[in-house]
Order: sequence, then structure tokens, then C-alpha cells
Amino acid sequence: QRIDRHLQQIVLNIKYEYEEGRLSAIDLLTSVIQKFPFPVLESNSQLFFLPLVLQMVNDDCKSCKEAVANCISVLIKRLSTDTVQNLFDYVKRWSQSSGIDSIPMQKAAAQLFGIFVVTRPDYIKRGSNLADLMALTVKAINKYVPFDDNSEWELLYFNLVCVEKVNKEFPSLVGGNYDLWGAQIKLLAFPHPWVMQISSRIINSHLASLDPEKLLHQNRDSFVVKIPGSLYDMSRNLCRQLDFDDIHYVETIATLAIKNIVCLFQAMKHHPDLCYTTDQNGPDREEIGDNDNFEKISKDPCRWI
Repeated sequence: QRIDRHLQQIVLNIKYEYEEGRLSAIDLLTSVIQKFPFPVLESNSQLFFLPLVLQMVNDDCKSCKEAVANCISVLIKRLSTDTVQNLFDYVKRWSQSSGIDSIPMQKAAAQLFGIFVVTRPDYIKRGSNLADLMALTVKAINKYVPFDDNSEWELLYFNLVCVEKVNKEFPSLVGGNYDLWGAQIKLLAFPHPWVMQISSRIINSHLASLDPEKLLHQNRDSFVVKIPGSLYDMSRNLCRQLDFDDIHYVETIATLAIKNIVCLFQAMKHHPDLCYTTDQNGPDREEIGDNDNFEKISKDPCRWI
């Protein structure tokens, strides 16, 4: 009982009023989780997990959020597969919650999915866990396509961060999800810089793995080949990322956009027929802005770029 009281006090202290106090309490709890005997840790897993999740969602301090996420990672890494399964089931239910008050728990679920992927890839790839995670994440992302504004952009962002982590650990699974890539192409034009940046980063990781000269042979399963017009749509949205006033300029976004455009330009040069859909004849006069050379440029995607 005395140990229980001490543990409850440590957990309570992660909600301390001041940032330095919270960080100290989180560091102490992380040390406790690392050093506790396994049976004691197993029996107290929910005592640690649920308050940590709530703190990750509610804390306004970036360093505290990162410390809490690290503490959760340490916890998940030490627990047995059966206990991790119970926690993962909690997270799946939170991701599917509905109602006005459900957004914080959905945000928590998206972040936790990413932690599970990085911390316990051995567990995630067992059974249907990875398929369930991807289905829930892609469903959450597709709710934002098409988009009219950037409301609740954070939930979308956290789900994209999760996709990026899955793509690093299990690239073959993400590579064949054409619904996801179709959404990613559209999200390059999302009206929030964080969403634009991570969408561009995910697409760049895929483009960098392709050989632009051999798309139709070595990379014929890529979404670049499977989704007609994707080369043109990505190029158009990336060009729009560069078309900002200086006051809205973000160097990271611009650098990523240029890297992606370079990759796309090479693919367009070797495979211009992949640039447009069957009902798409290329950019219109307004996009080109050169009436004298419209016919030539509209048939040559490289000249348009």
C-alpha cells in the first residue's frame, strides 16, 4: 500500500503547475518505469498509461509533451505483448470515438498509434494490428479531403505523422495504399503549413526511392504510375506552395517543394504520358500565362514547370 501511495503521488505530480516541476516528475516516472520489477510494472500499467495519455493531450508545453511521449514509449517497450494488446485496444476505441468532445481522444489515439509503431514494431506487425491501424488512420485522413478550411488541422497532422512513421517501418504496406496517396497529393494544397510540410515530406520519401527513367518497369506499382495524372497534380500543388508572399514564406516547405519538383520534372521528361488523365489535356491558359506558346507548353509538362 505504501508503494501504491508513492506511485500515485508521482503520477499526480506530472500535472504540476510549473513546467520545471512537471518535467522533473515525468523524468522520475520514466526512471521508475525503467527500473521497476516486471511483475510490479505489469500490475500498474494502467495507473501509468492513462494519466500519461491525458497529460500528453492537455499539456501546452512542447518539452513536456515530448517527455511524456518518451515515457509512454519506455512503458510500452517494457510491457508484455498481452498488456500491450489491451492498451492498443483502448487506443483503437479512442480513435473511433464520436461527438463534440471526442477530438482530444482522437488526437491522442493518432499520436499513440505512432508511438506503438516506432516502439513495438514487432507487436504491430502481428495479426491484424497493422492493417487495423492503417485502416483507421486512412479513414481519419480521408475525412479532410476535399477541404474548405484548416479547422481541426491538428488531428489531420497527427494522423499524417503516424503515416510517416508507418512508411519508415513498413514501406511496402504504405506504398500500395493508393487511396492514401491520392489524399496526400490533394493535401499538398492544404491551407496550413504543418500539413503541407508533412504531406510533402511523405511524398518526397517515396519519390526519392524511384528511378524516374524506369517507372514503367521497376516502379510500375508506384502510385505515380497507378494514379493517372498524379505527376501533374503534384507539380501543380507544389508550385502553389512556392507561390506565397514573403510574409508567409516557410523555408522548409519551399526546400521540400523544390526537391519534389526536381524529382517530378525528371519523371515528366521520361514519361510525359503519365502526367495527365485521359480527360486532362494539361494546364489551362491561366496557369501557363503565355498565350503565344500555349499549344507547345500545354503538350510539354516540362516546359510548363
